[in-house]
Amino acid sequence: DSDSTADSDSTADSDSTADSDSTADSDSNSDSDSNSDSDSNSDSDSNADSDSNADSDSNSDSDSNSDSDYVTDTDVTNLPKYNKVDLLVVMDNSNSMAEEQNILSTSVYSIISYLTTTDENMQTAITNDLHVAIVSTDMGLSAGGIPYDQNNSAFPSSLAAQSCLDPMGDNGNFYTSYVTTIGATIDIDENLVLCSDTFNSCPDSWNCTDNTCEDPVGDGTGILCPPSPLDNSLEYFSSDAGYWTPSNLALGTSCLAKIGVNGCGFEQQLMSAAAALKTTSQSSFIRSDSLTVILVVSDEEDCSLKNDDLFSSDEVQDNDYININIACGENPDSLYSTAEMLNMFTEAKVAIAGEAGKQSILFAAITGVPPKDECEGTGVALSQCLSQPEMQKTVIQREQSSGGLAYYYDYACTRYDGEGKLITGADPGRRYVDIARRLGPMGYIYSICNSDWTPAAEALTDMIISRLE
Repeated sequence: DSDSTADSDSTADSDSTADSDSTADSDSNSDSDSNSDSDSNSDSDSNADSDSNADSDSNSDSDSNSDSDYVTDTDVTNLPKYNKVDLLVVMDNSNSMAEEQNILSTSVYSIISYLTTTDENMQTAITNDLHVAIVSTDMGLSAGGIPYDQNNSAFPSSLAAQSCLDPMGDNGNFYTSYVTTIGATIDIDENLVLCSDTFNSCPDSWNCTDNTCEDPVGDGTGILCPPSPLDNSLEYFSSDAGYWTPSNLALGTSCLAKIGVNGCGFEQQLMSAAAALKTTSQSSFIRSDSLTVILVVSDEEDCSLKNDDLFSSDEVQDNDYININIACGENPDSLYSTAEMLNMFTEAKVAIAGEAGKQSILFAAITGVPPKDECEGTGVALSQCLSQPEMQKTVIQREQSSGGLAYYYDYACTRYDGEGKLITGADPGRRYVDIARRLGPMGYIYSICNSDWTPAAEALTDMIISRLE
C-alpha cells in the first residue's frame, strides 16, 4: 500500500521518539491521488489490463529457496516448553485497514481471553504470565536502519510529505495509549466469542449463553476500554502487573489494536517487528524463558527495506507515479530477504536466551492469501500456496478514486459487502507465507478476506498451547 495521501498525524501514542506530527501541507502533491490505496472501492476488475511494461518475472522472490529451507515435520513434542507468552501484534495502520482493525478487535479478545481465563475444571489458566504489545507497520522511509533524509533521498519529496516524513516512522515502538485517549470504547461481536459453563471468557457482566458470549444490556457495541498501559505507566499489557483482570486484559488489547489508519504507505511489517524486539527501552517485553509470538495483520505485502535503491527505481521515479504501487514487488533486491528477517527475530531471542531462543518463535499472519486449504493453516500445509494463481504478482491496471489508471498487483483475495462495495482487497502476501513455511508447525497463515477470524484465533491459541507446559 503505497498510498501517500494518508494523514500522518496519528493521535495514538506509539511512544516513539520521532515526532509523528507532520506539518507538511497534505495538498502539496497535486498527483497524490495517483497513489491511492489498493483498497479502492472501485471493482478490482475494472479496466484490468494484463499488458504492462512491468518485469514479466515479477514473481521471483528475493530468496533462492530450496526445500531444505522449510520445516515439514508437524511434531512439536520435542520442542522446548514454556509457561510464559510474549505476544507482539503488528497492525497495519495504512489507510485501507479500518475494517480489518474492527474485525481484529474480537479476534484478539478471543485469543487473550482463551489464554488467561481460568477453567473451573482445570483450576488454572493456560498461562498466568502473558505480555502483549502492539506496533504499527510504519517505519517511515527508513532503509536498512538508516533514517529517511528528505534532503538526501531520491524519493519524491511531495509524496513523502503526505504520510512518510518521520525519519524512522514509529520504528517498532509500542503503542501505549488508545487513539481516543478519553472515554475510549470498543465493539466486540457477541456471537463470535466462545465460552462454556466452566470456561467463562466473556467480558465482565456478559453472559455465556449456548457457548457464546452475550451482552445482556446491548449488542456488544460501545464497551468502555479499561486503563491503557500508559495509564499505568507501563509500555505493554502484562497479566502479572496486577492492573487488569483476564477479561480486561483481553478487552484492553482489543482497544489498543485499533491504532488508526494514518501510517506511511510503504509498510515494513517484518522490520517493524524486528525493531520492536530489538529496541533497548522495550527489552523487558521478551523474556528468555517465554514463547515469543509475532502476529502480523496486513492487507499488503511486506516492504522491509534493506537499502534505498528502491527510491531510484523506474517505478518510483515515473513522473505520473502510476507504477509506485508495485515498486516493492518489482525490486526485491532492495528488500531484506525473508531468511534475513527471520534471523532478526531469532537473534533478538538468542541475545537473551542463548541458542535455545531459536526455537521459541511462533509467527502468524492474517494477510493476503486466498481463503482455501492450500494457503491457510500451519507452514507445513502451505507448500502449494505460492504456486496458486491468486498468489502471483500479476500486474493489472485499476481505476483510482481520483480518476485515471495506475498499475497494481491483482488481489489475492477480496471481500464485498451486501451492496457490492469492496470491503477488503489484499495483495499477495508471499513473504509471510515463506516465513511461515520456514517455521513449519510454528508458522500460520489465514486470509484477511474472511469476515470471521474466529478460526484463526482458535488455531493460534492451539499452537500456543502446544508449546506450553
